[in-house]
Amino acid sequence: MKEGPKWTDIAIVFLTAVIAVTSYLQWHEIHLGGQDTHDLAVAAKDQVTAIKSQVDQMKQEATDTHDLAVAAKSQAINTQRQAEALKTLAELSKRSFAANRPFVSADHVSSFIDPQGRLNYRAVMFNSGPFAAADFHGHCDVYLDAVLMPATTTAPVSPATFASGEHFEMCQGAALTKVAEIMAGTAILQIYIQVTYKGPAGDYVYCEKEQYSKDLGQFADLGSCDPAHPFP
Repeated sequence: MKEGPKWTDIAIVFLTAVIAVTSYLQWHEIHLGGQDTHDLAVAAKDQVTAIKSQVDQMKQEATDTHDLAVAAKSQAINTQRQAEALKTLAELSKRSFAANRPFVSADHVSSFIDPQGRLNYRAVMFNSGPFAAADFHGHCDVYLDAVLMPATTTAPVSPATFASGEHFEMCQGAALTKVAEIMAGTAILQIYIQVTYKGPAGDYVYCEKEQYSKDLGQFADLGSCDPAHPFP
């Protein structure tokens, strides 16, 4: 007589089926989880790629900005060099022009105290150009504390002609008041030397301002007194 299946065999089959089902479910879950992980990895990779693209774009923009800054700086340097070159050319032109004309200017203004205690002065002029200064006219305005003084000066007989390399005197005069204050620097004595003359190529105007300096004990050149004619 044939024996029926033992309960242990039935249990083993049942357990085997349970294990198989459980294994399948676990495999399915792992498979799904792996797919999710893969999707996340792909998404992360795409995000990194996008960020890298943005960084590369920012780097390129920074490079472009730097290139523009370098180009602007180079242009500024070139502009400055051109301005300096034009300034040098203008100076050379002025010198070349001056070399072919009379060039009258104040060599200095001498001064001394006479026995009467007056401060005497006179302008010593000089024609440093290679040509004579013709039809010369000159005069001086004297200011004491910014007040125009009465005419007490003399000038060369006008019109006059002064040869190249010639020194001559003009505007001899004297300060009659406040001499001690002028010497101490508490009063200001100024002389405006103004002349006109002609040369082979044109007419010229010159104006120079001189002021008595207590530190130097003589008159000091303060430059042009006419901005329209800064050079003789």
